[in-house]
Amino acid sequence: MAHVVVMDDSRLMRTVLTKFLEVGGHTPEQWEPMSAGEVMEKVAATDMDLLVCDFQMPGCNGATVAKMAHKAKPDLPVLVLTSLRDPETMELLRKCQVRAIIHKPIDDTAFLAAVTEALAPKA
Repeated sequence: MAHVVVMDDSRLMRTVLTKFLEVGGHTPEQWEPMSAGEVMEKVAATDMDLLVCDFQMPGCNGATVAKMAHKAKPDLPVLVLTSLRDPETMELLRKCQVRAIIHKPIDDTAFLAAVTEALAPKA
């Protein structure tokens, strides 16, 4: 059972993702968006196996969250949710070492498959 942190500015989206994770046998924790500095501090202080965050949030975006998370814990996998599909956004997220980009609307099966893949040990 993995501890998965969900960070999104939408309370509804956090709740839906939490339910998906619970059904998948994981232990979810919800975070509201925060500044990049707060993200780094909180990631460093929190024992987690995976961070899932939205791309478009007030205060910082998913690319910034991924960068801060990797500074705090280089091996922490990060999944980013987005409705954007433009090449610039996709390239930015790849450069930030995002493990997977999950496009909205979110399908529970595809989401849980991405979580399982992100949590699998690297070969």
